[in-house]
Parts: sequence; C-alpha cells; structure tokens
Amino acid sequence: MLKKNVWLWLGVVFTMSVVVTLFSIVPILGILMGLISLVFTGGLMKAAAAQARGETPTFGYLFSAFETHFKPLLILALLYLLGLVIVFTVMFGFFLLLAVAGALDSLLIADNMSMNTLLVLLLAALALSAPILALLMSLWFAPPLIVLHDLAPLKAMEKSLQASLRNWRPMLVMGVVFCAIFMILAMFTLGIGMLAAMPMVVLMYYTSYRDIWTDQPLSVNE
Repeated sequence: MLKKNVWLWLGVVFTMSVVVTLFSIVPILGILMGLISLVFTGGLMKAAAAQARGETPTFGYLFSAFETHFKPLLILALLYLLGLVIVFTVMFGFFLLLAVAGALDSLLIADNMSMNTLLVLLLAALALSAPILALLMSLWFAPPLIVLHDLAPLKAMEKSLQASLRNWRPMLVMGVVFCAIFMILAMFTLGIGMLAAMPMVVLMYYTSYRDIWTDQPLSVNE
C-alpha cells in the first residue's frame, strides 16, 4: 500500500505532524489538538480504506473526518480523557491513603523496605496499570470502527477492547518491534527517519484493523 502512493502518504503524515507540532506550542491549543487528533486518525483510516478499495486516495482525506465523523470521534476522545481522569484519581487516592497511613515514610528508607512491602507495591502498580491498559485497548480500534462502520463511540470502544484482548499476543509483538525500529531510527537519523516511517505505521494500523475485522466489509458503502 505504501509503495503505490508513497509521496501522498509522506505528504499527508508530514502535514499532520506539522499541524500537531504548531498547535502543541500553545498550551490551550495543545489540549484541543489532543482531543481532535483522533479526527485526523479517522481521516487517515478513510484514506487507507479508499486505497484498499482500489481508489486513489487524495490529500483531502486527512481532513475528511471533520466533516463526516467529527462529533463521534470527539466524544470518543472525551470518553478516553474521562477514563484517564477516573483512573488517575483512584491512583492518587490510593497513594494519598498510603501517605496518611504513614506507609510511605517507611518506604523511603531502604533499610526498612521488606520484600512484603515491595510485593504489595508491585501488585498495586499492576492493579492500577490494568485500567489504563484496558483504556488503551478500548481506544485502539475505535477510530476505524467509527469512520468505516458508523459505530457509536461506546460500542466502538467495546468492540475494540474485545478484539484487543483476543489478539494481545500479536499486538504485543507488533508494539515491541515498532518500538525497537523507532528507537533505532531516532538514534541514527536524529529523528528524521521516524517521520519517514510514520506512513508505514499508519498503514500497519489500518491493515491490523482489517486483519482482525475480516468478517466486515471495507466500509458502510459496500
């Protein structure tokens, strides 16, 4: 897919990166960009779907989801943000409870740190990180499900979580491989290679969605 329209994909991803970077300079606009970044993702998925149907995607696809699916994608971003707020509030309350109980004072002294204490902290960290991982899984496939199948945000998050849990092994391998690739590109190309690799990541994201949702058509138009 990348070879067929390499310059288009490079241009689209470069433009999106510039827009996100410029908006992120201003704090308030940076928050806004964080909310609408999923709308850009939806546009990229529509472009990839168009190419998979045999069409030639155009540059305008980058902004197409603002016209067709802005509201559900914004709701998706707000739901994800709300989930993060709830999770981190619970985490803050947990450690605040430890502090009030005087447990953190003893933990700061290495001599007093027992294996049982370390085990409790490890279990607590795992328990608190589980909701964050679940949120990420519920978000992962939601944008293409919304823009290509017109699912409601909550339904898309539910389907995404189910698919992620069923396919966590290949998703873990994929994540490790791409993290390694990006680290190498960041170190040896001063970050320039990461920009060149971004179109491949976008299309990897789309093809992973298609690989899992093989029982669904390419879009609602088919």
